[in-house]
Amino acid sequence: MKRIYLTVILALFVNCVFSSSWIKTAIYQNGIWYPWEEGSGMSQSGTWDYFTVHSSVYDPSKFDFRITIENFSIPDKKVRKDHIRKNEWYEYSGYIEYWIDDDHMNFLSTFPSTWKVLPNQALPWLKYDGRPSIIKKSRAIIKIQPYEKTPVVYNIWFEGIGYAFYFFQKYY
Repeated sequence: MKRIYLTVILALFVNCVFSSSWIKTAIYQNGIWYPWEEGSGMSQSGTWDYFTVHSSVYDPSKFDFRITIENFSIPDKKVRKDHIRKNEWYEYSGYIEYWIDDDHMNFLSTFPSTWKVLPNQALPWLKYDGRPSIIKKSRAIIKIQPYEKTPVVYNIWFEGIGYAFYFFQKYY
């Protein structure tokens, strides 16, 4: 009986940990939003205005993206309710940082042959040819969907495209 009880508690704990940190992603290009990529394998860490998105839950220093939002603060309850009622997204300026190399000089080129696979072609820890990668920092407009308590959906607009993140119950 103890074994069953411990198994249930462990399963709930693992479910809570992973459901609070995994995200979905989507891309906007050529005038359309593509469907959400379920089970992106990415998670995030940081704060609401400065966070990294990474593929490894074990090593967040190996990030795929770094997002910085300028002048961000969670508005009071009245303002949040008004935004929800009007379906008015919050808009901020900021930056997105991601990896590039000689073969992948912009965000879209870092994707493999299909956009559905994560943009990982320039990540230094996934490369085997020893060629260097650097971090590119692009100016971005960050739009956040109206929310009741904390942000859930972020749309990052940069270099003529949009990249969206849907955070599953992440609380900083």
